[in-house]
Amino acid sequence: MMMTTSSSSSHDEKEEKEEKSLESSFRRKKKRRSKTKGPHTATREEKKAGKFAREHVADFTNGIGDDIANRDDDIAFALDTHNRRILYVARRTSDIQSSTFNLICGLRELAFEAKESGREKRNYGDTKCRERMFVVRKGGGREDDTRCLEEEAKKKTKVLTLSEFDRAVVKVGHSKVCVIQEEEMEEVENENDDEGREGVGYECVDVTEFSERALMRGKLESDRMIEDEFGRAEEAQNSSYPSDADAFFVRFSSNSNRSQEESKGDEEEEEKEERFERASHRNVVAALRDDATGKIISLAKNTNGGNKILHAEMNLLLNHEKTRTKKTLLVTLQCCRMCAALSQRYANELSEVVYLRADTGPLAKMTALQICEEGKLRERKHAE
Repeated sequence: MMMTTSSSSSHDEKEEKEEKSLESSFRRKKKRRSKTKGPHTATREEKKAGKFAREHVADFTNGIGDDIANRDDDIAFALDTHNRRILYVARRTSDIQSSTFNLICGLRELAFEAKESGREKRNYGDTKCRERMFVVRKGGGREDDTRCLEEEAKKKTKVLTLSEFDRAVVKVGHSKVCVIQEEEMEEVENENDDEGREGVGYECVDVTEFSERALMRGKLESDRMIEDEFGRAEEAQNSSYPSDADAFFVRFSSNSNRSQEESKGDEEEEEKEERFERASHRNVVAALRDDATGKIISLAKNTNGGNKILHAEMNLLLNHEKTRTKKTLLVTLQCCRMCAALSQRYANELSEVVYLRADTGPLAKMTALQICEEGKLRERKHAE
């Protein structure tokens, strides 16, 4: 009798393994097929979801006087992986923090907080960012994050695209993105769809606030780590901070612990079906050097252990104090696509970007600092 039970159990385990293997094989084939397809065209359901997302943002910002908060021409949303009645929505909060950025950063922070509070056993940030996300922009004529002239905005023939920074954020922190054109939205809005709308019953979850909380948490964690190493910032800038760029790279030469082997692991990680947060932060440090004095004026560390977006450059540039003099961005590891594109957004403040070690991973190829035109902000390797 015991032998029969054992045999049955073994048979069930074998069937379960075969089923998982087939499912994994199917997903890999589906992934390979999707790479050969052209740009995704939003389905009617996705356009309707975009309409709901827009209405949610319009209701949320009603009565708010802030110009940026009232923009309903830049909205991002994503349908929940397991429950397509749940709609994650984000809006623009600054010229850099677009709806695309806030959706990805917010989704990841939502997952991180669920894990920290004990509601989830793991940080399912990668799971939430595996499916396609959508960007809806009302008015047309946007080629970048800056508002175009009024005449341009009225042109219906111009195709809406994402900024270089937004595309890089999607590449680093999400999976796929689809921009829903204004003409497509008009098709759905002109339909008398009240009955169908009641049937859908989307539940909107605005993750914009979670993005703000993520950036604040990243800054606080980074500041705490810097303070533990150097003391309070006000005192450290004049004493224990590295005196100049050479001292910075000498001090942190052992911190750039992302080897070629680790970069290779990144490529393998992209192929995994189930991906979760890293156990710890990447040991990368970024700094700003005042070109006029040659002194290091600000330091930040990578805090992306729970949220992939919180790179050292992100913690540094989004929180630095602006000065009139040009600054040099110093990094222990070459900028990824996202941080390179972010650096270009600060090109009017930065003279150049200098890195200690090259990053051979896939996310550090063809970045905005590598393929930019002459005269634009560029990067170079520190001469050791």
